[in-house]
Amino acid sequence: LTAQNTRGVQGVHAVPAEFVGQQMDSVLTDIGATAVKTGMVADADVAALVACKVAQHGLPPLVVDPVMVASSGAVLVTPEVGKQVRKLLFPMATVVTPNLPEASFLLGGEPITTREQMFDAASALHSMGPQWVLLKGGHSGGDLASDLLYDGTTFYELEAERVASSNTHGTGCTLGAA
Repeated sequence: LTAQNTRGVQGVHAVPAEFVGQQMDSVLTDIGATAVKTGMVADADVAALVACKVAQHGLPPLVVDPVMVASSGAVLVTPEVGKQVRKLLFPMATVVTPNLPEASFLLGGEPITTREQMFDAASALHSMGPQWVLLKGGHSGGDLASDLLYDGTTFYELEAERVASSNTHGTGCTLGAA
């Protein structure tokens, strides 16, 4: 659980994996789901449990939004969590939606600052199993916001004029849910 607003995250409380499983079973055995989106997966046990529940309940399409790095640049999870998300959830995903700092974290920490590095990162992330990669480029700066969508064959560059705002926290999660 997070305490957050449009300016940032003020606190994080990891929920035990057992409780996450109970919540998933509770909702999925009652009303079901036609799509599922992950957000912040706080620990490796939760990643493993979510993967198990997705398989158990047959839940495609799955959107994996690997919320792992705060807007401030602070890393929110351990490298083990990144490893488990890559290993267990990426192969099940219809689409993964990391922003540039998250993609960097998932790929070993090298900053992604150029267009060419975005293409390389999308390709590397795709090789981990998802059907699609939507690399969110909002952290890149400049007058244009540039995202990159990749299906393993074709790159689609999505650009729009950047909107000036100090209330941008959560926009990537909203895009991942769209």
